[in-house]
Amino acid sequence: MAQAKHLVTPLAVTLYFFAPAAHAGAWPLPAGQGQTIITASGQKASESYDAGGGANTPTLYEKITAELYWEHGLTDTWTGVISSGIETVTIDSPGRALQSTTGVSATQFAARRLIIKSDNYVVSAQGGIIFGQSGENVPGATLGLGGTDFEIGGLAGASGRINGYDAFAQAHMARRFRSGGFADETRFDITTGIQPAPRVQIFLQGFYAAGEQSDRGFPAYRRLKIQPSTTYEYRRFRRVQLGLSHTVWGQNSLKDTGVFISVWRRY
Repeated sequence: MAQAKHLVTPLAVTLYFFAPAAHAGAWPLPAGQGQTIITASGQKASESYDAGGGANTPTLYEKITAELYWEHGLTDTWTGVISSGIETVTIDSPGRALQSTTGVSATQFAARRLIIKSDNYVVSAQGGIIFGQSGENVPGATLGLGGTDFEIGGLAGASGRINGYDAFAQAHMARRFRSGGFADETRFDITTGIQPAPRVQIFLQGFYAAGEQSDRGFPAYRRLKIQPSTTYEYRRFRRVQLGLSHTVWGQNSLKDTGVFISVWRRY
């Protein structure tokens, strides 16, 4: 923790290290420090939201994923991020042939740059490149379609205390630019966390995504997913995380529900 004090308070660093893995935290990592997160997840859907937002389209969707997320402090202001995994996906919906594949999931390389920091808040920028693979690269598109995409965004986080408990909140807004005539996408994610006990943290996340009409003929889409989870520190610098996810609203999107377990290792 000695190096961390030059960036943010110890409280903020602690909350950052155990922020949810789905999206990078706003806080940078001190040079030479990092973390790995291995996640196993399963998602299912029996219906999809139509263009009007009604969950009226019968759908078979199953996805099992094993993912590695790794980030490392390159300097005290730059953090590198890599994520990839293996996934099995099956989709069957009206008017389309059954699709099923097993292979490498979309792989991302990104860098996060500290912009502003204080004792209780931080602002960062992040950019990355995403390489499409054989699975689910573009929402609503045929499996395996999609190429090399680029993403740029901003993150802001704040830490403090609520009713005597350590807590934090952060927001991440990003724009993904897709190649090959596929729809660009705008994302807005919010994460909140509180530590009710020394070894326990509780998180609540919201993920919103909006894709435009595709030149390839795929329709515009919207979705809002909610994800509660909790982590337990079973050893110093080791945590296990359990959580649920559910898409609560959408347009031309799956109404999916999922569960996940993650194992965290900080160094």
